[in-house]
Amino acid sequence: MEIGCGGGTAAALVCGRLCTGSVTAIDRSLTAVKKTLARNESYVTAGRLTVLQAPFTLAGVGELVGFDKIFSINVNLFWTTPAREELDLLRRMLVPGGRRCVRRRSPRPAWRHAGWTLSRTTRSSRST
Repeated sequence: MEIGCGGGTAAALVCGRLCTGSVTAIDRSLTAVKKTLARNESYVTAGRLTVLQAPFTLAGVGELVGFDKIFSINVNLFWTTPAREELDLLRRMLVPGGRRCVRRRSPRPAWRHAGWTLSRTTRSSRST
């Protein structure tokens, strides 16, 4: 399962590597769901991908269970709040021994994340 499928890039990459099984991708945004469906039409038709518009809440996806892997990439739900309820829901959706991966990219430029700073370079002029 992918939480926050956005434009469908990760779903396409995962589906392209599947030998067995399928992927369920969810997003709360109808625009994102439409983009994912358009990008991955062949996987949807083949039964390898299911795309759902739903928030990642108990009411939205609580009936979905039995996933061996759940991942989320750069979904602000997990980094703008403590997301305790959502992480508990994620754990309940996994089969015993299932794996989860919740990652985010820093919204700041990489050079700032690395602790670098940029300073304004001024050119001194000599008076003669």
